[in-house]
Amino acid sequence: MNSENLIWRLIARSLSGEASQEEMFLMHDILKEDELLQQQYEILKQFWRCSNLPANAENEVYEKKISVLFEKTKMTASSANNFLAKSKRLRRRKIFSAVLGSVVILGFLSAGLYFFTYKSAANQPTLTQVVVKNGNRNSTMLPDGSRVWLNAGSVLSYSKDFKGQTRDVYLKGEAFFDVVKKSNQPFIVHANSVDIKVLGTAFNVKSYIEDNKVEATLIRGIIQVTRQGDKNQKPVFLHPNEKLVINLKEIKTQTNIQVKPAVEQPVLFTLYHLDSTAKTENLVETSWMYNRLEFRGDSFKELAKKLERWYNVKIIFEDNTAEQLSFNGSFENETIDQAFEALKAAAAFDYEIKENEIFVKSTKAIIP
Repeated sequence: MNSENLIWRLIARSLSGEASQEEMFLMHDILKEDELLQQQYEILKQFWRCSNLPANAENEVYEKKISVLFEKTKMTASSANNFLAKSKRLRRRKIFSAVLGSVVILGFLSAGLYFFTYKSAANQPTLTQVVVKNGNRNSTMLPDGSRVWLNAGSVLSYSKDFKGQTRDVYLKGEAFFDVVKKSNQPFIVHANSVDIKVLGTAFNVKSYIEDNKVEATLIRGIIQVTRQGDKNQKPVFLHPNEKLVINLKEIKTQTNIQVKPAVEQPVLFTLYHLDSTAKTENLVETSWMYNRLEFRGDSFKELAKKLERWYNVKIIFEDNTAEQLSFNGSFENETIDQAFEALKAAAAFDYEIKENEIFVKSTKAIIP
């Protein structure tokens, strides 16, 4: 298979959700070398879930949609024609017709992904912000060719040109980064009160504000983790198959007290060693990229936060006993009803779903 056919096959498999992690990495390596192809892929991906174009539409309908789409993105007519020809050769007419069915901004909204720019502060560069709503997951390519996958309820902000001595991005939520190596321009993820500095590597960062912690999991390469504004704290270096958990609650508490030398200080950093034989898709920390919600020993209160993001619902506990229940398992294709029925089979609680709100209460007697 020649390189041209290979990349379009990879793009089709990516859009249809069939691509393996190895195929995704290969596709992104190829896209990094072709700016126009990157732009075409981004357009296809953003409009993927927003179309209702019938699969039996005539060829001229496809051509018209493609022409409008490429005109709006300021691409040439020859680019549109070449793309149309390539997509037909894939024999995935239904897939690509779904992508090209809508060219209005509402498409971005229905996919749960928002792009917009804003001035962060006076004399500060304009930042591009990517917002992924609860119930959705998506990915984007940064100006340097680095790829970022974003989990539900996440916000990523970055400079549109990455000019300067460093490539800075700001994360609220969870993201997997595959960073292009630039030795003379480090890549820095600012997540809550933690900075993660890399040169070129693949790693996962989880930094939801309500979790009161930041987790960094390294897949390959090396990363340097530091606390913002703390010159006394030595950087922590992570190597492949290691996870670092930073307890932000303890950090905030520690700043409000004077700790005497004889008093044991709280543990702020905890380092875990992951199974080096496990594939990326089998790790709990990166399972979300493969459309799996994994949980190991989570209390119901902790699990509820994950379920709220995953299914875009609101979970309300009616007693503290239910919050303390513990669960192990995973969800992939289950509906929210199926998920709660599975949890109910493993623990003593009742629930009631009212639209997007779920009320949970324990079935065990509560002792005062």
